[in-house]
Amino acid sequence: LVIAMDNKLVRELSVRISEILIKIGNVREGLGKLADYHEVFPHDVENLIRIVEIYQSTGNLSQAEVLLEQIAAEHPTHPGVKRMKQIKGTGL
Repeated sequence: LVIAMDNKLVRELSVRISEILIKIGNVREGLGKLADYHEVFPHDVENLIRIVEIYQSTGNLSQAEVLLEQIAAEHPTHPGVKRMKQIKGTGL
């Protein structure tokens, strides 16, 4: 239970820090924080979906598409994958 709570706290802090960095215009560092988190927790699909969303919102559409396809290959029924594919289908 303590380990699970620690993991949740690490995830929450990583997300918050990356969001702040992105809001102040430091997208590269924000993505770097999410990449650091991914190294420790590589199976966190929500984190990968968040990276796809950032790629899309910053105009890195080819990177977003490549990562989304990689995630979809392993997790085709994940709600985040379905949501991002719907967004992609609408041209956003």
